[in-house]
Amino acid sequence: MRIRGRLLVAFLACGLVPMLLISTLNIWKSNQGSQELSQHATDDMRQKTKQQLVAVRDLKRSEIEDYFGTIRDQVITFSNDVMIIDAMRDMSSAFNSAVEDRNLDAAQIQDMRQELLCYYEQNFAQKVPDTD
Repeated sequence: MRIRGRLLVAFLACGLVPMLLISTLNIWKSNQGSQELSQHATDDMRQKTKQQLVAVRDLKRSEIEDYFGTIRDQVITFSNDVMIIDAMRDMSSAFNSAVEDRNLDAAQIQDMRQELLCYYEQNFAQKVPDTD
């Protein structure tokens, strides 16, 4: 091989070898950076989702506490109401005398219980969501 060919090969080697090394290094670095960016994005998404879930949980807890507070306040208010107190006293005696007042026999009471059971099984149970 002549000197001209040797110089051409040497110059090409001097130019191509560093270029290939730099290209390989750049590709490796860009893949590594892409993976890091993807990991950071995933971590940020998880953190934001967790924060949103915590916020929803806290909001729901507050709503439930407010609801039960309202119910408690109503019970306290009703327990101090004279009409409610009188009605509760009269309810026991009215309940016990209902059978006597309507002249119901055992068969009629059994029929009424069966109707009530059918109502709960057919009408009421369909409106209540299944918790299973």
